[in-house]
Amino acid sequence: MENKFPDINLPVWMNKGEPLTLAHASKTWWERVRDWLMFPLAQIDVDTCDEQLLALLAYQRDVERFPGESLSLFRLRVKYAFVNAQDAGCMAGFSRIFERLEIGKIEQLERQLQDEWDVILIRINDEQLSRDNTLMMRLVRQYGRTCRRYFFDVMNENTDYIHPGHFDCVTWFDYYKLTLRPSAIVPELDEVWLLPGEAKTIRVDVLPSGVDDATFTADIDEPGFCSAEVGDGFVTLRGGDFGTAAVTLKTTEGGRTATITARVVAGAKVDFILSSATSPVFYMTASNGVLVDWGDGDIGEHYSTTSIQSGYAPDPDRLTTGETHTLTVYNSETVTFSRQATISHTNRVEKIHHFCGTRSSASYAFYRQSLLSDISPGAFVLPNATDLSYFLSECSNVRALPDDFLTGDTPVTNMEGAFRQTNLASLPVGFLSGARRLSNAYRLFGYCPLSVVEKGLMAACSETLTNLNACFMNCDQLTTDINDIFSAESYPRITNAGLLFYSCVLVTGYGTELMNKMPAITVHNQMFTWCTSLSDYSEIPSGWRMSPAADQGTGE
Repeated sequence: MENKFPDINLPVWMNKGEPLTLAHASKTWWERVRDWLMFPLAQIDVDTCDEQLLALLAYQRDVERFPGESLSLFRLRVKYAFVNAQDAGCMAGFSRIFERLEIGKIEQLERQLQDEWDVILIRINDEQLSRDNTLMMRLVRQYGRTCRRYFFDVMNENTDYIHPGHFDCVTWFDYYKLTLRPSAIVPELDEVWLLPGEAKTIRVDVLPSGVDDATFTADIDEPGFCSAEVGDGFVTLRGGDFGTAAVTLKTTEGGRTATITARVVAGAKVDFILSSATSPVFYMTASNGVLVDWGDGDIGEHYSTTSIQSGYAPDPDRLTTGETHTLTVYNSETVTFSRQATISHTNRVEKIHHFCGTRSSASYAFYRQSLLSDISPGAFVLPNATDLSYFLSECSNVRALPDDFLTGDTPVTNMEGAFRQTNLASLPVGFLSGARRLSNAYRLFGYCPLSVVEKGLMAACSETLTNLNACFMNCDQLTTDINDIFSAESYPRITNAGLLFYSCVLVTGYGTELMNKMPAITVHNQMFTWCTSLSDYSEIPSGWRMSPAADQGTGE
């Protein structure tokens, strides 16, 4: 529309004096009338309207002004709001939106191999990113496609030229090589919980992807607490002693660093069959700060109390019943998988991976876990345990112990019933060789199918041992010389050896020789009953044995 009001052209003989003055007055009047008529239309012109009216138009067109947005850009967004809404949802339209708002050209990439299916890359340059960062984020939220994730990918173009040259008929080419150097190193986790001996592999990304040298090293400030093994795109951490270590990852090129905090704590890791989701899987007397992992890598307080005191089960609907699962308990010095009052288990342990802590007592830890058959090497780390009473008692499928279990120095004093009614046929080399404080061996190996035990088994504890009642009772396959088992010259503090070798029909040696090694003994009833393979069985006093005819099977 022509904005200028047309001039009033008078004939030449009237174009002066009062007629001309009247013409000018008429033009002024009608221009004023025109302004009055055009005023309402001017208020809905986005380019010229008042800022307050612009805000109303923006509300009407679903455009919200963001902090720091200039008035000219705000007018532009309101002006093109309708056509931008029409273009939303398609690639070509999305590009037109960016051009209308003077951001410039962009490139859109979908279904890239290195990204997930719902990721759309918007390729821009550094200038666009620094100038229009907030605006582009607004456009993605308002006009981007539903169920899609938009990532901005910055790419700068630089044109280089290759110039041929020659000198004395020699031709060469100059060229450039683009080298990508690491800008960051990012581990999958920045905090890792470990048990002593437990290993965890953590993915490590050196960014950007495709760098020429993606190798890195791992440095540990406290090597005694954990170790690290670096691989291609990962690092494996293995727990050592109890404590916290900082693992620093550093790229070989560029020296970019990241830190993983490794916490080596007390706890346990087992495989078990879940038969009931509301029955206890594990027990503990203190739950403050205790974390669990039910085999899905999600570490947290994902456990609930049960009707049985101190018993805990998985969170509702977390695990499937009837299947085998792996449970790891972190940061607990009291966790066990049984208790003294247990008659039978609903959820039963099949394998022990780790059982670690600085606790002094691990009594009844796996009592009556009848399906337990596999114990990993190095599973038991209990450097301060003094009480192992009924530790694996009545675990009838346990056929062997880890080679390093109780083979070195140990402070244990009480091993009452620790391996009673297990299926142990042999013991690790050096077993109990460092048990210099062992006092109570009541029922220690009772009913085990042991055949041969190492000479000097009970030698280290000769000065502290007091109770041997039923220690080897009903070990009817044991063939070792009893004085090789008790190879020390004297056991001066033993007072109770009743039923010691009851029904051990294959043990050999001299019973009277062993009797003389125990000068303080007061209880010795049926100590050698049924030990008919002893060389001096007939010479053993009746108070130390009972004839087969008189034995009424009083047992323990």
